[in-house]
Amino acid sequence: MRSEPHGPSPLRQCRILAGLRQADLAELAGCSRDTISRLEGGRNRPQLETARRIAAALGGLPVEALFQLADLAHNDQERPPGALGGKVADDRGQPAEV
Repeated sequence: MRSEPHGPSPLRQCRILAGLRQADLAELAGCSRDTISRLEGGRNRPQLETARRIAAALGGLPVEALFQLADLAHNDQERPPGALGGKVADDRGQPAEV
């Protein structure tokens, strides 16, 4: 088992307190056990919707209790207009000016 330099992640702590295995949380959140493992180990950043599903699976905790906002990987549909430096995607997914 690899050591965690700053202690266990908030996600891991909350999962353990909830009495869930990684596989249990993954099933409840609709993702893979590997996803939970990578998020707990800091090897991946969750999409906002994935973070919301995980938080809901842990009893409706605030997303911010599990992940720092900088950890969330936003997709373009979840960003407000202008969040891409004044550019958004058009219907074909191509960059478009705001």
